[in-house]
Amino acid sequence: MGKAPKQTPLPKSSNTRSITIRPTPLPAPLIELPPEVKQQAEKARASESALAVPERLLRPHAVIASCLAEHEQKKRQARSEHDPWRRNLYDPGYFSETDHRKHRILDALFKAIERQGGKVKQGKRQLAEQRRRTAASQARR
Repeated sequence: MGKAPKQTPLPKSSNTRSITIRPTPLPAPLIELPPEVKQQAEKARASESALAVPERLLRPHAVIASCLAEHEQKKRQARSEHDPWRRNLYDPGYFSETDHRKHRILDALFKAIERQGGKVKQGKRQLAEQRRRTAASQARR
């Protein structure tokens, strides 16, 4: 085919000190699930063969609805800002097609989890943000 590339040797080191290179530690082992959780997961896998994702998001799950409401609130806040620099800073922008698809997939997934007896809750950060916004809106009234 062709010739092997010429390999240039590394320059000689003027420092005789040795360097120790340690490999990065292995990731933590996976968390072992309790037997009842494993049993529920197997039952869900056996009963739900396919997850139907809707074309449009008509009645979103509470977590998804909260996310959409928070986005709309940020858009309203940005529109009410008089300073154009701050308006651009606060504006969350529009949801892309990928974002809409992600919302539909998560909505279908959350509803399927709840049909199997599972629970889907908002994260602590989202709940704290909601409480802060509610308190701020009540203070303005």
